[in-house]
Amino acid sequence: MNHRMSLFDMMMVKDNHIDGAGSIALAVGRARAQHPDLPIEVEVRDLDELRQALAIEPPLDRILLDNMDLDTMRKAVSITAGRVPLEASGNVTRARVKAIAETGVDFISAGALTHSVKALDLSMKIQPVDKVAETDPVTRIREVKAALGDRLVILGHHYQRDDVIAFADYRGDSLELSRRAAQTDAEFIVFCGVHFMAEVAAILAKPGQRVLIPDIEAGCFLAETASAHLVAEAWDALDTALRAEGSSADAEITPITYVNSDAELKAFCGQHNGTVCTSGNADKVLKWALGQRPRVFFFPDQHLGRNTANKLDIPPEEMLLWNLHRPPSAEAVHTAKVILWPGACNVHQRFRPEHIHAIRARYPGIRVIVHPECKAEVVNLADDAGSTAHIFKQIEAAPAGTQWAIGTEHHFVQRLQTEHPEQLILSLSDVPPFCANMSQITIDNLAEIMDALAHGELHNEVTVEPETAKWAKIALERMLSL
Repeated sequence: MNHRMSLFDMMMVKDNHIDGAGSIALAVGRARAQHPDLPIEVEVRDLDELRQALAIEPPLDRILLDNMDLDTMRKAVSITAGRVPLEASGNVTRARVKAIAETGVDFISAGALTHSVKALDLSMKIQPVDKVAETDPVTRIREVKAALGDRLVILGHHYQRDDVIAFADYRGDSLELSRRAAQTDAEFIVFCGVHFMAEVAAILAKPGQRVLIPDIEAGCFLAETASAHLVAEAWDALDTALRAEGSSADAEITPITYVNSDAELKAFCGQHNGTVCTSGNADKVLKWALGQRPRVFFFPDQHLGRNTANKLDIPPEEMLLWNLHRPPSAEAVHTAKVILWPGACNVHQRFRPEHIHAIRARYPGIRVIVHPECKAEVVNLADDAGSTAHIFKQIEAAPAGTQWAIGTEHHFVQRLQTEHPEQLILSLSDVPPFCANMSQITIDNLAEIMDALAHGELHNEVTVEPETAKWAKIALERMLSL
């Protein structure tokens, strides 16, 4: 597993940083000053640097032992005595992994997984024209769709490719699509989106409705930043902090999970008198939650949580960003009104304030609209922020000649460009971001599950364990009743 996904969720202080700053302490101090909420790992080259790293307060989140021999690693483990997790890296091969593990280090990093992979041998075959019709996915999808008629409904999320969205009976945001499908009498629901969306459709589906997804591996980076296990650990830590003052987490905290999360987290909220929110109703849900109890635990998207709290005029000092590696003090918990999980969308995090400044300089008067999963400094500079449905409605209602810079996934922006040529519609970023997970749904794998349906087979069916589905549905219905 990755202990960090990218540069935005953990800092690594390496030898160049140490040498450039003058010492480990100076390098760490400068890094923490820039990003005080990010976990930090420091690379050390010898035992002397290890001792310097161990002397830093508050303690580092991890120390990397760089290219050390086994004996030095054993000494490092003894010196550290469990105070900071240790990671071994450098010259790690399959043959050495067992011996490295036996030194007592906590983690082993193997660069060979990425830098020594072999290239995939690709080739292109030209197919004779008379055979194309037999294998053309568009033709196959049309034929099966026509044959199944009302027994089938295809849902397409806004971020899907155009060739996929062309077959959608409904397109929109994830929850809206799931609710629409459940209102039909369709026997088969094919969800062209990512896995958590198909889970919601399965939870809300009528008895007998079956939910399928073209690629069962199409996940969501944001949803995967929070697992039920990690959230439960954080809840227990919050409970411990509050019990010291004679209260408890269930008495003081309402958990809210963004719909972009797995079914287990929705069930967790159902069991703890919490609820679900969407990017379109997060402010209404947060206001309701704070009317139930004095605090909210919001996961997994820190930016949607922070932007929503800002919208309700909750001061920054009453917002607490949870640190997975170093849980906050009881005092910090008691001060907080909104506790934010440290997750984020890897698409919307790419938009930065300088993108807004640059596009306004180039197009004076252009209107900037962004998704609330963007960072607060981006949302605060924009003219408007809202869900994909909100952005869609704003563009639909705008007069010809209107200029827009949109901060969200680029498949959606491209579609708006095509459908509204009378307006100038641009991506806010100079390098428009696509969601790789959404792009896992292709015309070919859609055709494959349609072919299977035509033969009476259910490929890539998405189901949710009944007890999980029961509690998750309670959380969803609690939101829908607001």
